[in-house]
Amino acid sequence: MKPSDETLAALVSLLNEDLYELWEERAAVLEFDAGLTRDLAEARAYMFVLRDHTRTVMEGLLS
Repeated sequence: MKPSDETLAALVSLLNEDLYELWEERAAVLEFDAGLTRDLAEARAYMFVLRDHTRTVMEGLLS
């Protein structure tokens, strides 16, 4: 899954494989189980990954 928002797509592309899978799973849960739109689900999922794995996400952004 690739986010339709280009800024979010750029941020997600910098996640390592494990965090990408986590983001993808959370986005799917938020979209299908919580009933959010796909765009909102993807954005919120990224925020959850960032909140829970700040150091690793920041390392990806700075490398």
